[in-house]
Amino acid sequence: MSENSLTFEEFRSTLPLICNRETIKDSEKWNPENPLYAHCAVVSLLAQDLYGGDLLRASLLPYPEFAEMNSHYWNKLPDGKQMDFTTPQFHGRRPPLIGESRTRRHMLFDPNTGEPREIMKRYKLLALRLARVHSGGNPLFDNLFYQLCFWNALDSPCQKMKFGCVIVRNKLIIYQGANKTIPELCPFCEERCVRLSAMKPLWISSTRIFCLFLRFPTLITIRKHLRSG
Repeated sequence: MSENSLTFEEFRSTLPLICNRETIKDSEKWNPENPLYAHCAVVSLLAQDLYGGDLLRASLLPYPEFAEMNSHYWNKLPDGKQMDFTTPQFHGRRPPLIGESRTRRHMLFDPNTGEPREIMKRYKLLALRLARVHSGGNPLFDNLFYQLCFWNALDSPCQKMKFGCVIVRNKLIIYQGANKTIPELCPFCEERCVRLSAMKPLWISSTRIFCLFLRFPTLITIRKHLRSG
């Protein structure tokens, strides 16, 4: 782990601070006494950003006590170790689940339409909150245009560098987007980018997210949020 990445314990201790009714699908079921309730999918995606590895899923339907949550997600790290960062939601009664691999794309995008699923918005909000907390409360995260840049950067399929761009003219946003991969080079990007060391997990600190905000005619601001490890 690089010195800039979050330890497992730092990540765990931050989750109750950033998870709330806005980051689960059914907000009415959220309870501040159990802040990680129904957060397994979005937290697993965020943990994969930090630590790499695979996403695992298992059905909760055979377990009446937890059947209303339908399923549960957790992480399998590059070294094969399984980590469940939302275990506290089970209050010590987590069922003996056997997980099946799920792809990140399947979780975030509808396979029939290619459109982002509802979880995408919650994932982006949780990612922004995590970055804000571990920036030391940098006021930049309260800037709407920076938030849009950050969220657009998360749309980039690039594993090495993510760029978010927002262009404003006369107080109106005229463009927002992210860098894309070149179709002819996709074989070098899947499943793992050749520019990333085969021995090093994809920590957030080894992924660069750049936020670019342009306001015409005179102001051009470039913000680099997450530095390379």
